[in-house]
Amino acid sequence: MAISLRYATTAQLGTALRARFKTASKNDLYRLSAKIKLHYDLGDFTDAQMKALFSITTTQWNTLKTKIFNYATAYDAMQNSVGE
Repeated sequence: MAISLRYATTAQLGTALRARFKTASKNDLYRLSAKIKLHYDLGDFTDAQMKALFSITTTQWNTLKTKIFNYATAYDAMQNSVGE
Protein backbone atom coordinates (compact mmCIF):
# COMPACT_ATOMS: atom_id res chain seq x y z
CA MET A 1 0.00 0.00 0.00
CA ALA A 2 1.38 3.41 -0.92
CA ILE A 3 1.74 5.98 1.81
CA SER A 4 0.36 9.47 1.54
CA LEU A 5 2.89 12.12 2.41
CA ARG A 6 1.64 15.48 3.58
CA TYR A 7 4.90 17.39 3.06
CA ALA A 8 7.42 16.58 0.35
CA THR A 9 10.33 18.54 1.79
CA THR A 10 11.70 19.52 5.17
CA ALA A 11 11.18 23.16 4.20
CA GLN A 12 7.47 22.53 3.61
CA LEU A 13 7.20 20.74 6.96
CA GLY A 14 8.99 23.60 8.69
CA THR A 15 6.75 26.18 7.08
CA ALA A 16 3.64 24.28 8.14
CA LEU A 17 4.89 23.84 11.72
CA ARG A 18 5.78 27.53 11.91
CA ALA A 19 2.35 28.62 10.67
CA ARG A 20 0.56 26.36 13.15
CA PHE A 21 2.88 27.37 16.01
CA LYS A 22 2.15 31.05 15.37
CA THR A 23 -1.60 30.62 15.88
CA ALA A 24 -1.63 27.68 18.30
CA SER A 25 -3.86 27.50 21.34
CA LYS A 26 -2.30 26.61 24.68
CA ASN A 27 -2.79 22.86 24.26
CA ASP A 28 -1.62 22.85 20.66
CA LEU A 29 1.41 24.97 21.54
CA TYR A 30 2.75 22.25 23.83
CA ARG A 31 2.02 19.48 21.32
CA LEU A 32 3.61 21.42 18.46
CA SER A 33 6.63 22.20 20.63
CA ALA A 34 7.10 18.47 21.16
CA LYS A 35 6.96 17.92 17.37
CA ILE A 36 9.41 20.74 16.69
CA LYS A 37 11.81 19.43 19.36
CA LEU A 38 11.57 15.91 17.94
CA HIS A 39 12.45 17.10 14.43
CA TYR A 40 15.21 19.31 15.84
CA ASP A 41 16.66 16.41 17.86
CA LEU A 42 16.52 14.13 14.81
CA GLY A 43 18.51 16.69 12.84
CA ASP A 44 15.71 17.50 10.42
CA PHE A 45 16.14 21.18 11.33
CA THR A 46 19.28 23.08 12.22
CA ASP A 47 19.52 26.25 14.28
CA ALA A 48 20.03 28.24 11.08
CA GLN A 49 16.91 26.74 9.49
CA MET A 50 14.83 27.44 12.59
CA LYS A 51 16.06 31.05 12.73
CA ALA A 52 15.06 31.46 9.09
CA LEU A 53 11.64 29.86 9.62
CA PHE A 54 10.86 32.13 12.55
CA SER A 55 12.66 35.15 11.01
CA ILE A 56 14.57 35.84 14.23
CA THR A 57 18.13 36.48 15.40
CA THR A 58 20.40 33.98 17.11
CA THR A 59 19.68 35.44 20.55
CA GLN A 60 15.93 35.36 19.90
CA TRP A 61 16.16 31.78 18.62
CA ASN A 62 18.07 30.66 21.72
CA THR A 63 15.35 32.16 23.92
CA LEU A 64 12.56 30.63 21.85
CA LYS A 65 14.36 27.27 21.68
CA THR A 66 14.50 27.17 25.48
CA LYS A 67 10.76 27.86 25.64
CA ILE A 68 10.01 25.22 23.00
CA PHE A 69 12.11 22.64 24.82
CA ASN A 70 10.41 23.48 28.14
CA TYR A 71 6.96 23.19 26.54
CA ALA A 72 7.95 19.88 24.95
CA THR A 73 9.22 18.53 28.28
CA ALA A 74 5.98 19.54 29.98
CA TYR A 75 3.95 17.92 27.18
CA ASP A 76 5.94 14.68 27.47
CA ALA A 77 5.46 14.65 31.25
CA MET A 78 1.72 15.09 30.79
CA GLN A 79 1.54 12.31 28.20
CA ASN A 80 3.44 9.93 30.48
CA SER A 81 1.53 10.73 33.66
CA VAL A 82 -0.90 8.33 35.24
CA GLY A 83 -3.45 8.72 37.99
CA GLU A 84 -2.44 8.17 41.58
